[in-house]
Amino acid sequence: AQWAAIPDKATRLAYPFTQEMADQVQWFYFQQYTKQWTEPLFSDGLASVPQVMMWDDHDIFDGWGSYPPELQFCPVFQGVFHFARQFFALFQQHSTPMRIYHDNQVFGEFGWNWLCNLGPSTALLVMDTRTERSRQEVLRPGSWAMIQQ
Repeated sequence: AQWAAIPDKATRLAYPFTQEMADQVQWFYFQQYTKQWTEPLFSDGLASVPQVMMWDDHDIFDGWGSYPPELQFCPVFQGVFHFARQFFALFQQHSTPMRIYHDNQVFGEFGWNWLCNLGPSTALLVMDTRTERSRQEVLRPGSWAMIQQ
């Protein structure tokens, strides 16, 4: 809340993502996932229904990818994104950012797209349409090219 209250736009955009912010954001995502995923009906569903998961903007914060570039790439937004992605990898992909390429064979310029095999003759292309999203594109050209291969 303090960062958002900085009246000068240039100061707000240049403001560093502090260790205090990192601790708060990390705790927030941990609490959100553990609270939601331990709700009885949801946890029963997770335990009994096969899941193929991909995040959207709400897993980061509303509108992620649709902000002006100077805001999208400012240190505070990127700091929040870092932890959102870390917890997405952990809870939804059962991996870590360092291992996800090996564990899930993801691909993309920056996004984590992957091909999920659902048996011998069926696969599901799971596209990460948030990591690379901007106001102009959903996926970077290099990621589209990888998908089309």
